[in-house]
Amino acid sequence: MEGLIGPPFPDIVEYVWSAFNSLHAGRGYGFSGPNPLSYENIAAWMSLTGIELSAWELDVVKRLDALWLKAMSEDK
Repeated sequence: MEGLIGPPFPDIVEYVWSAFNSLHAGRGYGFSGPNPLSYENIAAWMSLTGIELSAWELDVVKRLDALWLKAMSEDK
């Protein structure tokens, strides 16, 4: 995991990383492993937290999720 340590996120987008981490903490898991973050889960999270993500922010969260899922599948 040392290879994954890099520079900190720029302050201007750190909140998007925080949103991903918060959503990730509530991620569901199935028999085949972690489930992708669904739009329904993200909408529920936004409703519960009062945090609204714009379209580009939502796209970044979904891309981060896809990268995380890919990294987890390669780690097996």
